[in-house]
Amino acid sequence: MKIKNGYILKEVAGRYFAVALGDVNENKMITINESAKTIWDILSSDTTEDEIIRIMSDKYDAPTEVLRKDINNFIEILRRENILEE
Repeated sequence: MKIKNGYILKEVAGRYFAVALGDVNENKMITINESAKTIWDILSSDTTEDEIIRIMSDKYDAPTEVLRKDINNFIEILRRENILEE
């Protein structure tokens, strides 16, 4: 899975926004936090959920179960918003 073409991540005043360019998805924009930004960056290339969990566990000191839950929640948001290419 990976982020669909036509979406970018912008930082404004220390906050991150995922923004659709052109007519990709009718002016869609979502706000994301620092850890979600890391997941977004990982999803700029085709990857798997297990790979995301591995990278995030290397970066953050958190139990794998907590990381998996948080990653799944963010991925579901991206799916619901039709931002992911499966």
